[in-house]
Amino acid sequence: MAPTTTQAHPGEVRTVNQILGTRPSLGPIPADQFMPWVGLLVLTMTVTQGILPLCGLDVGWMPTVVFAAWLCSTYYVLTYRRAWGYLGKFQNRPRWVLGHQRYLPLTFADRHTADGGEG
Repeated sequence: MAPTTTQAHPGEVRTVNQILGTRPSLGPIPADQFMPWVGLLVLTMTVTQGILPLCGLDVGWMPTVVFAAWLCSTYYVLTYRRAWGYLGKFQNRPRWVLGHQRYLPLTFADRHTADGGEG
């Protein structure tokens, strides 16, 4: 996008960048979707062109493309607006506990002085 110009005051021209405030993207692919899509494409290629032929199921390129498109579109629908809204469900909550442990220094000389002995 080319910058456009607006006039703030008569006689003054200010350049405005239209891309500010938009989501970053690599062409039609949103930037935050790029690496997961690459991973899904690698997974699709591994399964359809690597593992399935070893099992005797020779699939062509059309099922590979359809499966990859299905995986990428499903991931896109689930994570488009708020990736954390869906992916955050798979993170464990922290478990906070209170615990009391006697202090043990790392070196033997410090342990001796911590026990009340002479250094």
